[in-house]
Amino acid sequence: MTGSWRPMLAALLPCLLALVVFGTPASAKEDKDKDRKQYTVGKSMHEQLNKAQEAFAADDMAAAREVLEPLERKGRRMNPYERALVYLYLATTAANEEKYDEALVYFEKCLAEDALPEAQQLSTRFNVAQLYLAAERFQEAIRSLELWFELAESPNSVAFYLLAVAHYQVGDVEGAIEPAREAVVRAEKPEQNWLQLLVGALFETKRYEEALAPLEQLVTLYPKKTYWTQLSALYHHLDRTPESLAAMQIAFQEGFFDNGREYRQLALLLLQADLPYRAASVMEQGLEKKILEPDASNWELLANSWLLARENERALEPLTRAATLSGTGELYVRLGQVYLERERWKDASEALTKALEKGDLNDRGGANLLMGIALYHQERLDQARSHFDAALASESAHDSAAIWINMLDRDTGSS
Repeated sequence: MTGSWRPMLAALLPCLLALVVFGTPASAKEDKDKDRKQYTVGKSMHEQLNKAQEAFAADDMAAAREVLEPLERKGRRMNPYERALVYLYLATTAANEEKYDEALVYFEKCLAEDALPEAQQLSTRFNVAQLYLAAERFQEAIRSLELWFELAESPNSVAFYLLAVAHYQVGDVEGAIEPAREAVVRAEKPEQNWLQLLVGALFETKRYEEALAPLEQLVTLYPKKTYWTQLSALYHHLDRTPESLAAMQIAFQEGFFDNGREYRQLALLLLQADLPYRAASVMEQGLEKKILEPDASNWELLANSWLLARENERALEPLTRAATLSGTGELYVRLGQVYLERERWKDASEALTKALEKGDLNDRGGANLLMGIALYHQERLDQARSHFDAALASESAHDSAAIWINMLDRDTGSS
């Protein structure tokens, strides 16, 4: 977030001169509490200030200084209003040259004269606050803005945003929240970085419920992948799974996904919503586009999605790939189970052989039981018996293995 306010500040600085008005009877009437003579600019001074303005218009700060610095040296020979205007012009010159510390000195001198019309004095205070921000003197910016807020009748959104920035930059995240919220609420269309600041501050202070509305506003006004995925994560954190899924699907449909983690996250949300077919489709697209790594984990998730969608035949290829890449034999056991369910006995025994050879199984006895069943249906009875015997040693498979052995004994007449 640091520095995101600078482009806005740079755009405001050229407007400083627009605030300068020369003293005339008309301008004196704008503030009845001031003496009209206080706002009078002499003819010679008027001509010099016009030259300075022409230099500003030509973006020639050096020429502006040539005019203004001799005027500054006149000091007390100028009236307070003339001195205030010269200081204001010099402050603007320095600000446009990004000499912010120098600009601040001149702005403070201008304010100390207390000779500008009330509205202009107030706007100058606001400029001082902006320059403190630009100079990264954030505590002073806070003090200047708070003083300005005390005097301003109708503060605008920009002022609240700058106050929020200053609080955030000094580490007062909590103090940034309310002015950031005011900036957003008062704006017809809040700036993107205003919403970013508010959402970020609410996240940092773990005020997740409050972050939802501005984050929803952010994705509506400035739809980007980051905001959609962040919104999905926030919905998920708040146990609003349907909304979390909807946000991720919008990001997916808009083509925002560009890494495998997002494809997996959406697939898992779809599985959680009991939409396995769509989960499989998402995984397939990620693998086909080579955004998802073709590793055991991703092939397994694709296979599981097809299995949950009761598309067992379509699960076989990804499950085989996953089993091949896996460091254990567990996925070969799963593959063997799928083949058994489809009564593809030979394929089942081949998969289970690889499972037992690869090892590191959670339930080796169960794998031997399945192997015995596959061999039994191929009428390889002696081999089946040896696997059933091995399964007897397993607590989980013992009873089933005993039943199959009894069946074998009846078939062979050896009971």
